[in-house]
Amino acid sequence: MALDRLATQSLPVALWVALHHLAPAVFGLEGLAWNKAAQRLEHPWLTYLFDASSATVSVPFYMALSLYVGNALKDLVCGPRPFQTPFGATQVKCLGSTHEEARKNAQEYGMPSSHVLNSISFNFYAVHYLLRNGDPILYAAVMLWSGWIALSRLYLGLHAPVDIIAGAVAGLTIVGCAVTVDDYVIDFVTASPWAVPAVFGASLVLLRLHPRPLQYTPTYEFTTSFVGAASGISVGMASCWADLMAPGILIHTLPFGTLWLLRRVVVGLAAAAAAKEAGKKLAGVLLPILYRGFPVTLRACWQPPVADLGAKLRKGPAPDPAAAHTAGGRPWDVEITARYFSYFALAWMVSDPVPRLFQWAGW
Repeated sequence: MALDRLATQSLPVALWVALHHLAPAVFGLEGLAWNKAAQRLEHPWLTYLFDASSATVSVPFYMALSLYVGNALKDLVCGPRPFQTPFGATQVKCLGSTHEEARKNAQEYGMPSSHVLNSISFNFYAVHYLLRNGDPILYAAVMLWSGWIALSRLYLGLHAPVDIIAGAVAGLTIVGCAVTVDDYVIDFVTASPWAVPAVFGASLVLLRLHPRPLQYTPTYEFTTSFVGAASGISVGMASCWADLMAPGILIHTLPFGTLWLLRRVVVGLAAAAAAKEAGKKLAGVLLPILYRGFPVTLRACWQPPVADLGAKLRKGPAPDPAAAHTAGGRPWDVEITARYFSYFALAWMVSDPVPRLFQWAGW
């Protein structure tokens, strides 16, 4: 009974402390004090180490789902980065980046932290996929590494505590969903006759529902690239999974040498680069002609959630009044669709034609 009374009396005190002290320190401007505290330790070697750590979860490692969710939340919340927000007598600095890198970071909103989100989701999923029975030591290592990444983002002035917490929650949610539905998705993509139409339909819906930010950011373009790549891989899996991509074959079990592996890597990279450029050029030529045949009202429905960058630079009427334009004067729906198909071609090339080529060549 005494413990019950103590718990009942302590609950209001705990809530008061949380609301008046912890919440502002995490979710309010007071959270930037964490950035300043971390930056008091500023040292060239520490800056280099944190900057290099952040690069380990750069764009090539992002899962399409993680990137879509993270980017959609960024453009939905539109939360500024710490180095863009005045706080106290001094401004939080952006450490460890060149002027060009700082400019690119300033173009995107900060919440949630994509680095924290992807370091958690990708690494947890990798451990789960490679070791289905789980390994507590590896999971603990993932948590430590994700904590290191979170600390690096605070130190570099790129994220506030609320950005990091949001990224961690989103990452854990995504990996939980991925682990739950993974087998069902693979079975559907590799066995259902509706897989390819479903892939294109899902791409259309996801890109159309992406939030529009308060001002232009490159986030939507990044999302388009990875949705296109995920679609290309899915279509490739649907056509050749049973013949060429049986699970369970690891590199160290293959009876070939390093030179054999390097040959496959070089040919695969060359084919992927060629497919991406060919897809981009072909789409850039055909799409403007094709889109002119669509009614203005239909193009307005498809219009990507981006700003009309060309409006400030144009002198005279728009070349195509049906759509907003890029800074270079190209309609955004043409630009986005061309980007989607260029990355679709890249991913499809490495998931279908290239494996078939290796099989035919006996590689």
